[in-house]
Amino acid sequence: MIVSEGLARKVWPDRNPVGAEVQVEGRRFRIVGVVADTRSASLKTGPVNLAHTHYADRPPFVDFFVVRGRQSAAALIPAVRAAVWRYAPDITIARVKTLDEQLSDSLALERFQAQLLIGFGAAALALAMLGIYGVLSCSVAARTREIGIRMARGATRGSICNLTFGSAAPPVLAGLGGGLCVAVWRTTRCAICFLASRRWTCR
Repeated sequence: MIVSEGLARKVWPDRNPVGAEVQVEGRRFRIVGVVADTRSASLKTGPVNLAHTHYADRPPFVDFFVVRGRQSAAALIPAVRAAVWRYAPDITIARVKTLDEQLSDSLALERFQAQLLIGFGAAALALAMLGIYGVLSCSVAARTREIGIRMARGATRGSICNLTFGSAAPPVLAGLGGGLCVAVWRTTRCAICFLASRRWTCR
């Protein structure tokens, strides 16, 4: 049996587990090695304690093979299928994926959630811009007579624009500043949580 580092630290905290014997389901196994912890269940959770036995001792319901080669994935996949079928022609190979594809599939839900949040953010931004435009339009319409008097007294187009945008700038800048402060605070907090626990636990 080969055990993971986490299991070795938990069961044998003060000594090397190699050479020790354990009993599982009435059978005795000798520890012959220790391997690094893996996130076999999910990338969002911590490593789990694992014990690896020989295929003949505890055959799994579904087999998974990990293959590394110097060829490209497009050239390696047919060779892997042919090698498996050479020894077991009746086996059905359900799927073959590269490590990059497996990683992408593991993060599909998070990617969808991020895209959904981006869409909501874009919609909120569009609504906010529409609201600002409406408020500014009403403000200009209400001050049409004042603007006409100022232009009659020699005000230039630039000064009228500065006057109009100057009245709308303070609330817009205040909103932007507050939103940026909250965004920086949340990002910093989640980054600290991630560095502390090595996984996303912030809510």
